[in-house]
Amino acid sequence: MSGPSPTRTQGDLAQMLETLLDKGVVINADIAITIGDTELLSVKLRAAIASFETAAEYGLEFPLGTDLDSVEAAASHQPANAADGGQG
Repeated sequence: MSGPSPTRTQGDLAQMLETLLDKGVVINADIAITIGDTELLSVKLRAAIASFETAAEYGLEFPLGTDLDSVEAAASHQPANAADGGQG
């Protein structure tokens, strides 16, 4: 008897990753551990997952050493069907 098989295909995962990088995701989390009025630990997390093109469009900061000229050139690149409003 064989166990359950995966329901997603490789194409579905690739499509999901492409959408994630195209649209981007930002995660903000503030975690504080306190006892009474005394704060013992505070963690602030800011994370963004996006393609360089998407990050440049939204003005996100890039790590030191990033080739900003290449990022700017890629962000200003428009797909061929974007000029006609995405028709076709």
